[in-house]
Amino acid sequence: MKFPRVNWLPWIAGVCMACVLVWPACAGFGSDFGTRDPALCPIRDAPRTGAPSVQLAAHYFACDTERVGDLGASMYLVSEVRLKVAPKGRAYDAKSDMIASGIDPGQSVYDIRGDFRLYQCSRKDSPDWLADPGHACRYQNFLNLQGLCWKDLSSDWHCGLPYKFDIEHTVHSVAPPR
Repeated sequence: MKFPRVNWLPWIAGVCMACVLVWPACAGFGSDFGTRDPALCPIRDAPRTGAPSVQLAAHYFACDTERVGDLGASMYLVSEVRLKVAPKGRAYDAKSDMIASGIDPGQSVYDIRGDFRLYQCSRKDSPDWLADPGHACRYQNFLNLQGLCWKDLSSDWHCGLPYKFDIEHTVHSVAPPR
């Protein structure tokens, strides 16, 4: 009996791509910080036309904001995200829309306005964690910020609100968000 030849390369490439897309969720990065894992958005194609819903915009914002940063020393997580999304799009403006990395300039952008709380949590092996286990995070509330949602050149959605930490308005030694 002769078996048909199978080209395994596309199958292996697909499995590898799937692992790259979901690896952070499977890896459990949050356990290194005593937190939940960062949000993931392996699929960012909704909506195909028009503005993203408030729920989708908040999800895309979390996916674009939550991450491990500071060379692996910190986990950034958001909570209490409240957004408003403009119902009508507008043309991309290179001067005012600088946060839109990889944008497809031919697509409409949607202004958003919102509030959120951003946490920065230290690793479990950090001095902050060792001094007060479970309370190695700090947070800052960001209110009434203006940002936008846009599609990149792959037609994937992204949403961002520019912010800057201010040490004077940061609450220290808190538990991570749920």
